[in-house]
Amino acid sequence: DKQYALSSLNITDAAAIPVAKTVFVSKNGDDAAGLVERLDKPFLTNAAARAALLAFYTGPNAPSVTNRILVKVFSGDWTEGIVLDNFVDYDLSNSTFNLGSTAITDSGVSVNANIYGSARITGNDATLITGAASAVKIYCSFINRINLASAGGSLDVFCPNLSGSAAQGAIDICGGTLTIH
Repeated sequence: DKQYALSSLNITDAAAIPVAKTVFVSKNGDDAAGLVERLDKPFLTNAAARAALLAFYTGPNAPSVTNRILVKVFSGDWTEGIVLDNFVDYDLSNSTFNLGSTAITDSGVSVNANIYGSARITGNDATLITGAASAVKIYCSFINRINLASAGGSLDVFCPNLSGSAAQGAIDICGGTLTIH
């Protein structure tokens, strides 16, 4: 039998888990220590992950129709909104997003983006919105008290459970194309 001395193993290198074209966000992440394409170095917030991926993927590596980037948000209870970017997709796992009055938005910039997972998305006047020429698809398990608005682009929602209240419905159409599947 071969025996290996533990002292010769570099624990830091052994723990490095690179995953191409992916940025990770986790409740135990760290915005200061998070690294793009590293499963073992997740960010704590969507905002920090977004800033890092926009700085990392530039020039010929910039997100494109043939070079989509994935932001993998691990399960948890989240209150932070998400700003979508062109050809950057989000996997929200089975998280709960209680957005309050924050938003999942493209900030008025045309994007092609997908939101995957079986997340529960809830809010109080929160908005899932697409701009004039955006094409956004949302796959989730539950949407409650969220304005789904498409201001000229297309928003496809694949969600078996949409609900609202008498004061606020689940759907608000403001032009564009909104398709519920």
